[in-house]
Amino acid sequence: FPVSAAGSAGGAANGLSCAKLRLTNKTATLVAYKVKSTAPKLFVIKPSMGSIRKGEAAEVQVVRKPPEATEGGEAAASSGKRPDRFLIQAAIVDTEEKKLLLHAAHRGKAMGAARFWDGVPKDVVEEQQLEAVLVDGDSAAVAAR
Repeated sequence: FPVSAAGSAGGAANGLSCAKLRLTNKTATLVAYKVKSTAPKLFVIKPSMGSIRKGEAAEVQVVRKPPEATEGGEAAASSGKRPDRFLIQAAIVDTEEKKLLLHAAHRGKAMGAARFWDGVPKDVVEEQQLEAVLVDGDSAAVAAR
């Protein structure tokens, strides 16, 4: 996997639980990433996509909304469902066209990001799933499973 992920729990403020996900590029080239959740109404992920230069890292903030702010109420852990998960996708940016599309995405043009990911063959997108774990009842942590 070209990007390594490490998570840490943050504090809870205003009923929100926060965790930070540090993505590190372990390749010799630019890597694009995308982070998704199985519960998008329960978690806010910022930034949810971006790029990381060789040898550098990016920090992604995962905020868990309070249960009363979500439609479903309580989180998966208390309802007996599978724990919420996150999917990290990464792809090597190996052509000038891909770099231009990412550059457009960084300038606020969502179509650039969509076209970039649409143009990446599914067999070269590397994926890693992480599981959300509540720590001390109110802080969210992200753990690789």
